[in-house]
Amino acid sequence: MKRKILGLTIFSIVCPFILFGQQNVGIDDLFREDDVIVENTNVQSSFITNIEKEAVSLSGSFRFRGLYNFNKEFIKGSTNWSVNSVSADMEANVLFDIRLKSGLKAFASLYADYSPIGKEDTHYYTSYQTTPSNIITNTAPYVETNNTTFSIKEIFMDMNINRVVYFRVGKQVLQWGRCYFWNPTDLLNIEKRQFSDLNAYREGTFALKTHIPFGTFFNIYGVINANDIKNINESAVAAKAECLLGTTEISFSTWAKKDFFPVFGFDFISFIFDTTIRGEISVSYGDNKSYLKTDILTNGIIQTNFSTTRITNEWIPRISVGFTKRFDFLDVDDRISISGEFFYNPYGYKENILKEEDQRLFLLANNLFELNYNYQYYFAFFTSFSKFIVSEITLSVNAIGNFNDNSWQITGGITYEPVDYFTFEFNLSSCIGEDNSEYTFQGNSLSVESIFTMKF
Repeated sequence: MKRKILGLTIFSIVCPFILFGQQNVGIDDLFREDDVIVENTNVQSSFITNIEKEAVSLSGSFRFRGLYNFNKEFIKGSTNWSVNSVSADMEANVLFDIRLKSGLKAFASLYADYSPIGKEDTHYYTSYQTTPSNIITNTAPYVETNNTTFSIKEIFMDMNINRVVYFRVGKQVLQWGRCYFWNPTDLLNIEKRQFSDLNAYREGTFALKTHIPFGTFFNIYGVINANDIKNINESAVAAKAECLLGTTEISFSTWAKKDFFPVFGFDFISFIFDTTIRGEISVSYGDNKSYLKTDILTNGIIQTNFSTTRITNEWIPRISVGFTKRFDFLDVDDRISISGEFFYNPYGYKENILKEEDQRLFLLANNLFELNYNYQYYFAFFTSFSKFIVSEITLSVNAIGNFNDNSWQITGGITYEPVDYFTFEFNLSSCIGEDNSEYTFQGNSLSVESIFTMKF
């Protein structure tokens, strides 16, 4: 394992200098954040240099979000309004973008949130107890309530060597994996996309990213992820080779970290009959995720004991595939958009693991439950209808489902944009399934949400 980590580390640092003499490519093309494949276009680097200008820009958004949750027991009529909950908060995201000549750039995303009733933030702490034979560790949650939160979502610098080798260093959200919602090949980012807030700014991870382009045909990436480490040998390292074949882009990747099983990945994106098809698969010999283990003890008294376990000496695949199709309607191009995505986790749970209270509490207390990732089969779809009734309104319906415990979360809403850069959203969200399933265990049955957003 140490040799693999050392080899990947040397690759991501040394390889850029070995390939120093390759083709010049603009930095905005390199660190793209979309999955659209464009035609190969040759642009003279002298032209790019001539139009370069130093610039400092400030942008961002303010957002008010109000949410009212109807408890399932209230919907049934078995209790009063007191079980329902309300929340409201005001968010600000400020983006600083500093661009110098020669492709040098600095970027920062600052985030502030104020909630009048406060938000709970769960932290996990570990205590250690030494015995003559071993060390016993105990992990427990600590819940803190804050009214005001400040954070830096991203802060990084872009540099390059003669427009041949590109570097990005700092706290950043890495574009790793091709699927929209589930990215089994992405073990670098610390925060996954949230179904309840798909457009939320995600927390970045501290890393050094190296990118070596060969035109638009072939790209090599190397990442040293130094987030939350004390020694350099605790860093995670990853590498990816990406190739464009006609209208299909494929990539192979690998990830390794001390005391973890290496993970190998493959992803692709292509276009078939005006439909975008994307997919990715990760494979590891052993699982880096911990699972619940239940033992029934019978020493005169039947007793259930919970513990954690990990799968070793088996190949662990995780697969995600999806599509996006856009339709013209009433002389409006791409007016309707439909996306679907399927996630398969063969070693996920087959039955509802949240049904029994003591088991549910153990899972949550030991940080063993990860929403949208615990079970074997998931599916999500996302639809939008622009210029709905009037040109300023967009209608959307999104849903995510767990096929193992038959629970779903469905959201429908409208977005109204009366003027540029100002929108109002109204959403209804419903959680469907038996009690204490993945999308119902928090007790919410129906949510009403309103959002006002102003961008600048």
